[in-house]
Amino acid sequence: RWLTEDGRINESYFRKHYGELRVPLKPASSSQLDEDGRAEDLPCITVTMLEWLDTYRYHPDKHYLKDFHLLASLPSSSASDLYSPPAFARTDVLNPFLAAYDGGDYKFVYWGPLGSATGLHSDVANTFSWSYNVVGEKEWVFYNP
Repeated sequence: RWLTEDGRINESYFRKHYGELRVPLKPASSSQLDEDGRAEDLPCITVTMLEWLDTYRYHPDKHYLKDFHLLASLPSSSASDLYSPPAFARTDVLNPFLAAYDGGDYKFVYWGPLGSATGLHSDVANTFSWSYNVVGEKEWVFYNP
């Protein structure tokens, strides 16, 4: 659904199914760290998915979609169809706690243009996370503590 047969993002699918959803955009360039060693949290703007697709297509160097709670934005019936984590990544201690505590979650969609990057950082609350790339590649660098 998310990809065309030739492996590109299926923009018409996103326009049709998620076009009116509000999504957060962050400036594309930030490598500054805060006092906890996390990537500096720059202000975001919120636009519709339709506006994002146009921004992504015509200005890929300006913003990337970051911390978009797609699952939380959908009815539970359609959210369960999006994905399921692989067996080794199904143990999750943070999200059940957040759901019980404040109804939040740390299940995000990130969507950046070619060459986008996040500077050196640790994940939220120094937890671990897993990522799935729908398209493209991601380089990970791990440092010995």
